[in-house]
Amino acid sequence: MFSNTSHNRLPDWLSVKDAAEILNMTEAGIRKRIERGKIEHRKDEQGRTVVYITEEDLPVLDAGQLDLVDELRSRVRYLERTLEDERRTRTEERQRHDTLMAQLMQRIPQIEGPREGEAPAGREATEEPQERSGPAAQFHENVEGTHSKRHYGRPGQDK
Repeated sequence: MFSNTSHNRLPDWLSVKDAAEILNMTEAGIRKRIERGKIEHRKDEQGRTVVYITEEDLPVLDAGQLDLVDELRSRVRYLERTLEDERRTRTEERQRHDTLMAQLMQRIPQIEGPREGEAPAGREATEEPQERSGPAAQFHENVEGTHSKRHYGRPGQDK
């Protein structure tokens, strides 16, 4: 990029794109200047339009504008650093998330427990019902007793 200081010499003829960049304009703006006769132009050997820019064509910034440009550049650098830090942090978070998900996916079979007909891990399958005690035993005795009375008469009586 060229600046508007006198020690940087401008090239003699520039493409419309390069001239737009130097003058901080769009290519369409440069073409409008060409149409109006405000900027010197010609066709090069390949038939492309080239323009001639002089020092007078360059925008002149006063001290206040230069300070503003410096402040804005400083803010852009700060935001670029902040964005890079956030990207780095986000990448680390994604890696931790992926690791945790992989570990949890490996544990799903352990969490689900045994399937129907399978013995729980660490226990052998038994055909004998386990003896119940406490409130659960009382409940099951009552249910079984009611079932017996309904279908077979009173418990303990033979038909």
